[in-house]
Amino acid sequence: MYNKKNYDLLVNWMNIVNTKRSLSDYLRSISISKIAIYGMNEIGILLYDNLVRDGLEVPFVIDKRADYLQLDIDADIRSAEDSIEGVDVVIVAAVNYYSEIEKELEGKGDYRIISLMDLIMKA
Repeated sequence: MYNKKNYDLLVNWMNIVNTKRSLSDYLRSISISKIAIYGMNEIGILLYDNLVRDGLEVPFVIDKRADYLQLDIDADIRSAEDSIEGVDVVIVAAVNYYSEIEKELEGKGDYRIISLMDLIMKA
């Protein structure tokens, strides 16, 4: 199913790739090296693979379907109710639900919360 936000996100991400920039380099430039990803849909999985390939640490991912989600990744799968301490930032890959997720996570720990779209626009 076509989703305009996801389409725009992927187009902007590819523009970064095509100009030899990377999300990982931008994250390092703002002193972020330990990341959690919220939303392990296809875009979340692409982001995970991209960050890990570039040497950033993703110790866990967060998803509402954590109890039954099966992913072939080297990271814990947690729900938002679990501890999500120990990361510099939570990147929300579920951009269509960013506002709700941000409210859900605010005040639960000492980390930044950023939408993947915002990250892409800043990189």
